[in-house]
Amino acid sequence: MINKFATAIFGWAATSACAATLFLQPAQAGTLVGDWYYSPDSTNDSMMDSNIGGTKYEIHNMAMQQTSDEVIFAINSNLSLSGTGSQYAHDGHIAWGDLFMNFTGQSLDAANNAGDLFGIRSPNI
Repeated sequence: MINKFATAIFGWAATSACAATLFLQPAQAGTLVGDWYYSPDSTNDSMMDSNIGGTKYEIHNMAMQQTSDEVIFAINSNLSLSGTGSQYAHDGHIAWGDLFMNFTGQSLDAANNAGDLFGIRSPNI
């Protein structure tokens, strides 16, 4: 009798938990604040030598705003606009790279091969 009761309670709880997911909002990539979509990043996940977190490579937040004729991206990071020297880089320097946007739902390579990527070229400073 106890086993049937426990099975019934477990079954009810599992069904209730699954049904509750029907009312959850879908995941969002960012938070809308005013006219900006913000996407926070961990403040302690960069790496430099044996140090983890808080290094000169740390990215804190990213934001995007769309106006009637442009899209603006903002990135808050410890890395300066001109980059920094690094013994690990082939040319001894690490700097901002290009920003690629893939709206296709395909892998980056597939979208690139099809010529369907959008990109913003990073300035040479």
